[in-house]
Amino acid sequence: MPNPAAVSDIEARWRSLTTAETTVATTRLADAWRKLKKDVPGIEARMVGDDDLTADVVRVLSDAVIRLLQSAERGGLKRGTVQVDDGSTTWEADDYARSQLYFTPEELGDLTTTGAPRRPRAYSVQPT
Repeated sequence: MPNPAAVSDIEARWRSLTTAETTVATTRLADAWRKLKKDVPGIEARMVGDDDLTADVVRVLSDAVIRLLQSAERGGLKRGTVQVDDGSTTWEADDYARSQLYFTPEELGDLTTTGAPRRPRAYSVQPT
């Protein structure tokens, strides 16, 4: 099955893309489609004849690529200086880690038959 999402879906949900962004978006939509098929096994078979599920898949793929493009738009390495009393310190934060292609648990939950995947829980035991 071909990728159900297209660059026009991204533009309809966000904004018009430049020529360079269109090239990146096309490639990343293909990446997102391959990733989604691995993350949600059997999604292609379930999409056949299910227009609502297909629309949800298009939304999820588009949103994942939009997040990626927005992250690239903001830039990667952030620098700043903080003045404290008589000294100052400079910090750097690498924002590229957020510029990865990913699906949120809620998005994956919308595409699975069982709903949102269970989140791991933390437990603590206190002596009595």
